[in-house]
Amino acid sequence: MHVFFLGEQAKDVSMDDVELIISQTKCTKEKAIEVLKKNNNDLVQSIMELSG
Repeated sequence: MHVFFLGEQAKDVSMDDVELIISQTKCTKEKAIEVLKKNNNDLVQSIMELSG
């Protein structure tokens, strides 16, 4: 498991979801959090957006 220190930025997202997005799309943790928040924590939509 990875430990991220993101402070307030990651307050409303699951770090497990962030880690999964990073592993699937190779994006940064900041981008994963941004897209996850934009998609209302919809994991599938977030991965699709970053993969497209």
